[in-house]
Amino acid sequence: MAGIGALTAQVALREAAATPEPTALADVEGGVRIPDRRAAILYGRHCARCHGVDGEPTGEVAEARDFRSPDFARMAASDFDALLGTVEYGGDKMPAFGDELSTDEMEAILRQVVLPLSADAGGAAED
Repeated sequence: MAGIGALTAQVALREAAATPEPTALADVEGGVRIPDRRAAILYGRHCARCHGVDGEPTGEVAEARDFRSPDFARMAASDFDALLGTVEYGGDKMPAFGDELSTDEMEAILRQVVLPLSADAGGAAED
């Protein structure tokens, strides 16, 4: 069964083209931060082509980072700023998104879609 990160990304792909402006950040419900529509739409527009809707690279860039791997989860948990820098400035085969996305948008994608995809796959690292 797909976790909330994968489901959010799947919804984003369906809505990305039809939604002119992303919505505001989600609220906390029952103590759990719900991935918001804005982050999901941005993930669908900017990330899913290479990283897939569930964090597994597919299609034209099958060698993209697999968000579901334990190695990715450990790296992301240990150095979020480095992960954010990679999204902003690019690295290796990853293109830079700093000219297309604000810092808030990049953080929302990472915290509310990418990291939950890793957790959904059992790759989340201990805090």
